[in-house]
Amino acid sequence: MAGIQKPQSWKNQKIPIAPGKSLLPAFSSGIDLSRDHLWWSHEGHRAVRQGDFKLVSAKNQPWELYDLKTDRAESKNLVKQKPELKA
Repeated sequence: MAGIQKPQSWKNQKIPIAPGKSLLPAFSSGIDLSRDHLWWSHEGHRAVRQGDFKLVSAKNQPWELYDLKTDRAESKNLVKQKPELKA
């Protein structure tokens, strides 16, 4: 998106190929991307979204589970009520 090339290395370490699928087509053309799930990780923070459910964990914190269909503000943690979704 920024129009720059990804560097091949950082601090004399080779940068690995990023896993997953680029979101650029959705941003540039407004098309929907076909996917089973979406995950991300940044500086120890991590999350997985599948359907309406989002499993999220801040750095060094336990997992939390939210149903985004009924709780877009992520205010009701369902991790204890739905342990089968965490597995």
